Amino acid sequence: MGNVLICEGRRGGLDDRVLNMLVVQKFALEVMLYPACGDASLRSVAEHYRERSRLRGDGLGESLDRVFTIEDRNYRSRQVADDSWRSDSRRFIWRRHEIENYLLDFRVVAQVFENLCSYIPRSAALPTLASQVDLLMQELARPMVEHFVGWLTYWQLVGRKKELVDLRFLHPDRRRPLRPARYPDRQVWLEYLHQECARLCADCQTFCQAAEFDDLHIDRCYDRNLDRCTHCDFWEQGRYIEEMGGHELVSALLGHLNVSGIPISLGDFETELLTVLDRLYEPGFYEVDDFKALADKLSPTKSEEI
Repeated sequence: MGNVLICEGRRGGLDDRVLNMLVVQKFALEVMLYPACGDASLRSVAEHYRERSRLRGDGLGESLDRVFTIEDRNYRSRQVADDSWRSDSRRFIWRRHEIENYLLDFRVVAQVFENLCSYIPRSAALPTLASQVDLLMQELARPMVEHFVGWLTYWQLVGRKKELVDLRFLHPDRRRPLRPARYPDRQVWLEYLHQECARLCADCQTFCQAAEFDDLHIDRCYDRNLDRCTHCDFWEQGRYIEEMGGHELVSALLGHLNVSGIPISLGDFETELLTVLDRLYEPGFYEVDDFKALADKLSPTKSEEI
């Protein structure tokens, strides 16, 4: 078995289809795609495949198999996504919010609309120029901004909390305080429980005293994000189509089509977008081409260098 790429979604889902079409087939790679459903499963599935690879080894050295993961950026910063593509990495993060954001390239949507115009009479009013599609998408996206900023601020606060404290009651196996005894006695267990409760109380106190979680700081954090997302550059440079939720944007665009009298389902609309993107896409289609970058990582000569 060669390289394994673990992605989000289900078998036959959008992530699976996009990666198969634009990475595996477009670049003629021998790669096994394995959708792992949610992003929380990516690491455990990757470890499963690495263990399988190790067990198949002949004991003469490392297996040549490589296991990689690709996941949505979601509300993380662009810098975090950029850093994931370092030369020795096997875990990559899309530079756009999620897979749908790549399908919403204005050139792709414009071509889909032009196709619809050819066989659905009422679609004649659809914009068929990329610049016109941009204006329509801005109109659909602007009502979502404050909601998007709320989620963005939420995940920033979650990230800061994780950096500062760990408020979970940690499982004994994670801290391994009961070893080396096979069956730790009462005294060993009480020592662990006392220490863990004391740690948790101290972390709670640290959290309560942290200024960044008071109302004023939360308001400022939200408003800074809102200022950035309402700045003209966010819209005029098309950053909104990269950073805002792609799933929500697709749904808004689909709703616009349905209200306009164009009966098309979500599945059919995604297929239309993907079919056009497959025809238009060549390396360098995107200013920052994550599909080409991923293909380079998965190519045999590149992966063997890791």
